[in-house]
Amino acid sequence: MGKVLSIIGEILLLLPVLWCIHFFSLLIHELGHALAYTFAVKDNNWTIEIGSGKKIIETSRFRIYLAIFSGYFRPESEQYSSRKKAIITLLGGPIASLLSVLALSILKCSFHPEGTSFISLSAVAFVLNYALFYNIVLFVSSSLPTEKSIWPVRGYVSDGYKIRRLLSK
Repeated sequence: MGKVLSIIGEILLLLPVLWCIHFFSLLIHELGHALAYTFAVKDNNWTIEIGSGKKIIETSRFRIYLAIFSGYFRPESEQYSSRKKAIITLLGGPIASLLSVLALSILKCSFHPEGTSFISLSAVAFVLNYALFYNIVLFVSSSLPTEKSIWPVRGYVSDGYKIRRLLSK
């Protein structure tokens, strides 16, 4: 019985950790779009929406929902004065995800398990590996020019697909 309770406890601890990995990965991706937009368009009027379902946080810039499967960057004015500015904005997200992958890779390579700690070393390794894998998937799925992706989000169109559409016009 103790083993079953231990497994249930680990799962209950793991769920918020995975939620945080998804949330921060999507937040960094969407902030990449926002930074690129602000740089290219010289406009700071945008919002970011992450997740779906029950709303848990709403500010003037951010809307955060409980089910973290997707994120959306929305400039107040979606009219760009040039294709170049739209493409720069679209590239911001995948570049931010790629930088996350690089940072997590460096962290993983520099992680040296030593001695005893409060958190199990295998748990730390799992979290690092999962975060790295999730960010790689986020980078690849947002970069490839596809109308549908592996994300369980209806109507998802990748940043790469949007860029390809802009370049083909």
